[in-house]
Amino acid sequence: MLRIIATPAIVFFILRSDEGSSVPATIIFLLAAITDFFDGLLARRMDKVTKIGKKADPLADRLLISGTIIALAIQGSLPVVGVILVAARDLFIIVGYKLLEERGVELGVSAAGKTYTALIMVAILLSMTGVEINGVRPGWWLFWAGVAGSIVSGAIYVVTGLQHLRASTETKV
Repeated sequence: MLRIIATPAIVFFILRSDEGSSVPATIIFLLAAITDFFDGLLARRMDKVTKIGKKADPLADRLLISGTIIALAIQGSLPVVGVILVAARDLFIIVGYKLLEERGVELGVSAAGKTYTALIMVAILLSMTGVEINGVRPGWWLFWAGVAGSIVSGAIYVVTGLQHLRASTETKV
């Protein structure tokens, strides 16, 4: 829930900043990303994984990431085309999960999805801080790697979802 609550504050501070570089937004985003990591880790270690957590956690990630990258694109800190691809993929995955769930199919978060999320979060942090090395913005390059990971993980979810849907349909016949 903290990530969902933090997202509007992050967007607000980014939009009020120069080119997306905002210390308050960066701190809030970093804290939100850290809570994401520890929340999942603690839930698994303490055997407290819940159905609501399995649904709310990925949704909170999607909202945090999409809201932040859209604000960064508005400020010119991230490329609009990449942001559209990531946000469209995230929306597609959210709708797809809901449609599969209505048909009795539940998917977990994949390793590719977790990797993509971590990659995008690091890219966002680098972009928010405005880090440049010899005129090169590593946040942009990492963001594009995250866009590619987003597309790959999205394709994996589609294939896995269709396989599960096909299997559940065959067992009902």
